[in-house]
Amino acid sequence: MNASVTPPKVPGRILVENVRFSFTDGIWTASVPKGTTGEPAYNIQAILPRNHPQVPALLQLINAAALKQWKDQAPNVLAVAQAAGKIFLRSGDTKKYEGYAGNLFISCRSKTRPKVYDGMENGKPREVHKREDSRIYSGCYGNLLIDVFPYIRGSNGIGAGFKAIQFVKDGEPLGGSAPAQAD
Repeated sequence: MNASVTPPKVPGRILVENVRFSFTDGIWTASVPKGTTGEPAYNIQAILPRNHPQVPALLQLINAAALKQWKDQAPNVLAVAQAAGKIFLRSGDTKKYEGYAGNLFISCRSKTRPKVYDGMENGKPREVHKREDSRIYSGCYGNLLIDVFPYIRGSNGIGAGFKAIQFVKDGEPLGGSAPAQAD
Protein backbone atom coordinates (compact mmCIF):
# COMPACT_ATOMS: atom_id res chain seq x y z
CA MET A 1 0.00 0.00 0.00
CA ASN A 2 2.99 2.34 0.03
CA ALA A 3 4.05 4.49 -2.90
CA SER A 4 5.31 1.42 -4.77
CA VAL A 5 1.87 -0.19 -4.53
CA THR A 6 -0.71 2.07 -6.15
CA PRO A 7 -4.33 1.57 -5.07
CA PRO A 8 -6.89 1.28 -7.87
CA LYS A 9 -8.36 4.52 -9.20
CA VAL A 10 -11.65 5.06 -7.42
CA PRO A 11 -13.42 8.45 -7.49
CA GLY A 12 -13.03 10.15 -4.10
CA ARG A 13 -10.29 7.76 -2.94
CA ILE A 14 -6.88 8.96 -1.77
CA LEU A 15 -3.84 7.37 -0.17
CA VAL A 16 -2.67 9.89 2.44
CA GLU A 17 0.96 9.19 3.15
CA ASN A 18 3.13 9.84 6.19
CA VAL A 19 0.48 10.69 8.79
CA ARG A 20 0.68 10.09 12.53
CA PHE A 21 -1.94 7.67 13.82
CA SER A 22 -4.01 8.39 16.92
CA PHE A 23 -6.73 6.41 18.71
CA THR A 24 -5.58 3.19 17.05
CA ASP A 25 -7.70 0.87 19.21
CA GLY A 26 -10.56 1.66 16.84
CA ILE A 27 -8.98 -0.29 13.99
CA TRP A 28 -9.40 -3.57 15.89
CA THR A 29 -12.78 -3.16 17.60
CA ALA A 30 -15.94 -1.57 16.21
CA SER A 31 -17.76 0.75 18.60
CA VAL A 32 -20.72 3.13 18.69
CA PRO A 33 -19.64 6.79 19.00
CA LYS A 34 -20.27 8.30 22.45
CA GLY A 35 -23.59 10.05 22.77
CA THR A 36 -25.10 8.38 19.69
CA THR A 37 -27.22 5.38 18.86
CA GLY A 38 -25.53 4.78 15.52
CA GLU A 39 -24.15 1.55 14.13
CA PRO A 40 -20.85 0.23 15.45
CA ALA A 41 -17.91 1.23 13.28
CA TYR A 42 -14.13 0.99 13.18
CA ASN A 43 -12.38 4.35 13.48
CA ILE A 44 -9.03 6.08 13.59
CA GLN A 45 -7.64 9.58 13.55
CA ALA A 46 -4.55 10.67 11.66
CA ILE A 47 -2.58 13.82 12.47
CA LEU A 48 -0.83 15.74 9.71
CA PRO A 49 0.95 19.10 9.57
CA ARG A 50 -0.96 21.99 8.03
CA ASN A 51 1.67 22.11 5.25
CA HIS A 52 1.41 18.38 4.45
CA PRO A 53 1.81 18.02 0.66
CA GLN A 54 -1.55 16.24 0.29
CA VAL A 55 -3.70 18.88 2.04
CA PRO A 56 -4.58 20.56 -1.30
CA ALA A 57 -5.72 17.20 -2.74
CA LEU A 58 -7.82 16.52 0.37
CA LEU A 59 -9.45 19.96 0.10
CA GLN A 60 -10.10 19.33 -3.59
CA LEU A 61 -11.85 16.03 -2.76
CA ILE A 62 -13.95 17.76 -0.08
CA ASN A 63 -15.03 20.45 -2.53
CA ALA A 64 -15.72 17.94 -5.32
CA ALA A 65 -17.91 15.80 -3.03
CA ALA A 66 -19.82 18.89 -1.89
CA LEU A 67 -20.34 20.18 -5.43
CA LYS A 68 -21.58 16.80 -6.61
CA GLN A 69 -24.08 16.52 -3.74
CA TRP A 70 -25.22 20.11 -3.18
CA LYS A 71 -24.31 21.84 -6.46
CA ASP A 72 -24.76 25.65 -6.13
CA GLN A 73 -25.38 25.35 -2.39
CA ALA A 74 -22.01 23.61 -1.79
CA PRO A 75 -20.15 26.68 -0.44
CA ASN A 76 -22.91 27.42 2.09
CA VAL A 77 -23.26 23.77 3.12
CA LEU A 78 -19.49 23.45 3.56
CA ALA A 79 -19.33 26.59 5.71
CA VAL A 80 -22.04 25.26 8.05
CA ALA A 81 -20.51 21.76 8.10
CA GLN A 82 -17.04 23.17 8.85
CA ALA A 83 -18.37 25.25 11.76
CA ALA A 84 -20.17 22.18 13.16
CA GLY A 85 -17.12 19.89 12.83
CA LYS A 86 -18.86 17.77 10.18
CA ILE A 87 -15.94 17.58 7.77
CA PHE A 88 -13.39 14.79 8.22
CA LEU A 89 -10.37 17.13 7.86
CA ARG A 90 -10.28 19.43 10.88
CA SER A 91 -8.04 21.74 12.86
CA GLY A 92 -6.18 19.97 15.62
CA ASP A 93 -6.50 23.18 17.65
CA THR A 94 -10.08 22.09 18.41
CA LYS A 95 -8.78 19.07 20.37
CA LYS A 96 -6.90 18.96 23.65
CA TYR A 97 -5.07 15.74 22.83
CA GLU A 98 -1.31 15.40 22.69
CA GLY A 99 0.12 16.08 19.22
CA TYR A 100 -2.94 17.82 17.78
CA ALA A 101 -2.21 21.52 18.43
CA GLY A 102 -0.96 23.38 15.36
CA ASN A 103 -1.82 20.46 13.08
CA LEU A 104 -4.77 19.12 11.10
CA PHE A 105 -6.35 15.75 11.68
CA ILE A 106 -8.40 13.29 9.67
CA SER A 107 -11.23 11.53 11.48
CA CYS A 108 -12.52 8.50 9.63
CA ARG A 109 -14.77 5.50 10.17
CA SER A 110 -15.73 2.28 8.46
CA LYS A 111 -18.59 -0.18 9.03
CA THR A 112 -16.34 -2.97 7.81
CA ARG A 113 -12.97 -3.78 9.31
CA PRO A 114 -10.24 -2.00 7.34
CA LYS A 115 -7.21 -3.81 5.99
CA VAL A 116 -4.20 -3.36 8.25
CA TYR A 117 -0.72 -3.57 6.75
CA ASP A 118 2.39 -3.74 8.86
CA GLY A 119 5.28 -2.96 6.56
CA MET A 120 6.40 -5.03 3.62
CA GLU A 121 7.07 -8.73 3.08
CA ASN A 122 8.65 -10.07 -0.11
CA GLY A 123 8.12 -6.71 -1.80
CA LYS A 124 4.39 -6.64 -1.01
CA PRO A 125 2.40 -5.08 1.84
CA ARG A 126 2.09 -7.54 4.73
CA GLU A 127 -1.52 -7.74 5.95
CA VAL A 128 -2.10 -8.47 9.63
CA HIS A 129 -5.36 -9.59 11.20
CA LYS A 130 -4.70 -9.38 14.94
CA ARG A 131 -3.57 -6.54 17.18
CA GLU A 132 -0.77 -8.64 18.65
CA ASP A 133 0.76 -9.16 15.19
CA SER A 134 0.83 -5.43 14.41
CA ARG A 135 3.28 -2.65 15.23
CA ILE A 136 0.58 0.03 14.83
CA TYR A 137 0.08 2.22 17.91
CA SER A 138 -0.97 5.80 18.65
CA GLY A 139 2.00 7.92 17.66
CA CYS A 140 3.47 5.78 14.88
CA TYR A 141 3.52 6.99 11.27
CA GLY A 142 1.90 5.39 8.31
CA ASN A 143 -0.31 5.61 5.26
CA LEU A 144 -4.09 5.86 5.26
CA LEU A 145 -6.37 4.90 2.37
CA ILE A 146 -9.71 6.73 2.56
CA ASP A 147 -12.84 7.31 0.51
CA VAL A 148 -14.28 10.84 0.70
CA PHE A 149 -18.07 11.18 0.52
CA PRO A 150 -20.89 13.63 1.31
CA TYR A 151 -23.51 12.62 3.86
CA ILE A 152 -26.92 13.77 5.03
CA ARG A 153 -27.77 12.36 8.48
CA GLY A 154 -29.56 15.00 10.47
CA SER A 155 -26.92 17.44 9.27
CA ASN A 156 -24.82 17.66 6.15
CA GLY A 157 -21.14 16.88 6.09
CA ILE A 158 -18.20 15.34 4.28
CA GLY A 159 -16.99 12.07 5.73
CA ALA A 160 -14.07 9.75 5.17
CA GLY A 161 -14.40 6.00 5.19
CA PHE A 162 -11.11 4.28 5.74
CA LYS A 163 -10.24 1.25 3.72
CA ALA A 164 -6.72 0.46 4.89
CA ILE A 165 -3.83 1.64 7.02
CA GLN A 166 -0.16 0.78 6.82
CA PHE A 167 2.61 1.10 9.41
CA VAL A 168 5.62 2.96 8.00
CA LYS A 169 7.80 4.01 10.94
CA ASP A 170 7.91 4.45 14.68
CA GLY A 171 7.09 7.75 16.34
CA GLU A 172 6.80 9.13 19.86
CA PRO A 173 3.86 7.30 21.51
CA LEU A 174 0.74 9.41 22.17
CA GLY A 175 -1.39 9.23 25.30
CA GLY A 176 0.53 6.49 27.03
CA SER A 177 0.37 4.20 24.01
CA ALA A 178 3.53 2.25 23.40
CA PRO A 179 4.70 0.04 20.58
CA ALA A 180 4.77 -3.70 21.17
CA GLN A 181 8.16 -4.87 22.32
CA ALA A 182 9.93 -7.52 20.30
CA ASP A 183 10.90 -10.65 22.23
